[in-house]
Amino acid sequence: QNFGKLVPLSGFFQKATFPCDYGVHSPPLSLSPLNLHFFGIVVVGAPHSGKSTFIHSFFGGEEPFVETFAAKLQKHRKCVNGVNVGFQVWELSGRERFKIMLPMYLRHTLAVIVTFDPWDRYSLETTRGLIRAARDKTNNADIILCSTKQDKKGTARLETYEFTKKRLEDFLQKECPSLRIQEISAKTNPKSVADIFQALVQNRIDKLNQFI
Repeated sequence: QNFGKLVPLSGFFQKATFPCDYGVHSPPLSLSPLNLHFFGIVVVGAPHSGKSTFIHSFFGGEEPFVETFAAKLQKHRKCVNGVNVGFQVWELSGRERFKIMLPMYLRHTLAVIVTFDPWDRYSLETTRGLIRAARDKTNNADIILCSTKQDKKGTARLETYEFTKKRLEDFLQKECPSLRIQEISAKTNPKSVADIFQALVQNRIDKLNQFI
């Protein structure tokens, strides 16, 4: 499908009427017509890096128990920080054979969330490649790097975690010095996931307000 048609950059200030059922740092809004901000996001990461759990943590619904094949689109409406947002979220498979699809989805997205599992050192190279793609193939999109499964601290091998984190930090310092690792746990700390989406929305609104 054509991602550009799904997320038109000129369609940010369309009117919509729906309840604001997810208010953070602000009371719920009324049912009066409000600006609906369409927000296209691509979530990508190595296989089993927690992409589906990450998305499910914020938007709810039934969490899938099978690996995403190729690409999956989800549409959600939520009120974030007092802003009504129509999210259009593409979850992309991290399998090598689907890498050729990446540029098509990244070209017009407004934000890219890269997930990686710090307990899996073998996913490092895949994660590096996805970060490079997000940096080089997007058009001024916001990029977030999420270190998932932080709830495994204390139960998994800490040496693997420290090795993976250090290697990724060295890579970021060399190639993407402005990018920081966000540590999250979608299962035990859903607020850490909500904070990611709230920051993305607020940053995008701030950018839009510069032109109003």
